[in-house]
Amino acid sequence: MSDDWIHRDYERVLRLVAERAKGVVVDVGCGTGNILRFLRCERYIGVEPRRE
Repeated sequence: MSDDWIHRDYERVLRLVAERAKGVVVDVGCGTGNILRFLRCERYIGVEPRRE
């Protein structure tokens, strides 16, 4: 999609964040955990809030 600007650099942003992550990473609102494939941190904690 040409107007899908919000996702255009999505993978690049994930890589930039992941390469700076160290130690324990806590991802609040982790969704499907897409950033996991890029992380090389000590430990990852993903929290996805649940709506009721």
